[in-house]
Amino acid sequence: MGVYTWFGDKHGLIEALWLDGFRRFGEALAVPSKVTDAIERVRELMDTYWTWASENPADYQLMFGRTAAEYDPSQAARDEAAKTFVVLAEAMAAAQEAGRLCVGDAGEMAIQLWGVAHGLVAIGLADVLPLEVDLADVYRQAIDVLLVGLSPEANEPGEGPRR
Repeated sequence: MGVYTWFGDKHGLIEALWLDGFRRFGEALAVPSKVTDAIERVRELMDTYWTWASENPADYQLMFGRTAAEYDPSQAARDEAAKTFVVLAEAMAAAQEAGRLCVGDAGEMAIQLWGVAHGLVAIGLADVLPLEVDLADVYRQAIDVLLVGLSPEANEPGEGPRR
């Protein structure tokens, strides 16, 4: 009965858990940083992504893995969850402004980075690695490879990132 009193139904309960996960994830991403280099700030955020997912696997899987198949977040919930992504997109834009990333759509670049991160976190949480590797190290290397690929040095001036 408590579920119905507080959340209305099972969907309401799952949405509350989903939003709580994104709220806590967003709080972790929003911790004030002492890092002054724009690319290092992006790396710091991606390290936070890895750490938070590793320390909160059930929440992460509910948020990104749709473990509750019948749950479809409301638009208001999706809008609230999207705020966590904005932190990375803003950091990518700041890295562009600092001349550390090439010209292009900072949001699209952030999605590329977020996607690489998500894929490696998901593989780790599923525990289906075909090789014996330090996945945290592989994760950091992959983030670095993508950031190097998005650097001005790796791209022709004014052409944006090569895809």
